[in-house]
Amino acid sequence: MSIVVKSSKAEQNVLTCGLENLNFTSSQNLFKLYDYGSWELEFPGGGLWETLTVEIYHDLGYKPGFSVIGEIPHGLGGTSGRYTKYVYYVSIGAYADSEKLTIFAGSDEAETTHGYYAIYLDSLE
Repeated sequence: MSIVVKSSKAEQNVLTCGLENLNFTSSQNLFKLYDYGSWELEFPGGGLWETLTVEIYHDLGYKPGFSVIGEIPHGLGGTSGRYTKYVYYVSIGAYADSEKLTIFAGSDEAETTHGYYAIYLDSLE
């Protein structure tokens, strides 16, 4: 015998309502982990904005939920006395399709940025 925990929306019978009227059910793949790991991108610099990508293949056949955490290298800039001398710009994003998770980052500085990802069994569709 398995036990299922459910919570329904207001004025919905938790015993008879469909999935669209549930806030939570333990019978679904709610944030169950499929894969996780780390990623790293190394920018050449030179003052020109460049966008690099990392592709992590999952082959689930659908668009899964995911989370991506990235580090902005060097903090947000440097100082010279009381004044900001320079600022580092880094942009990090991600998207998923039915075959892979793509993490992208952009920068105009020579630096390395890294982070972590998680791919869940939950579908985004």
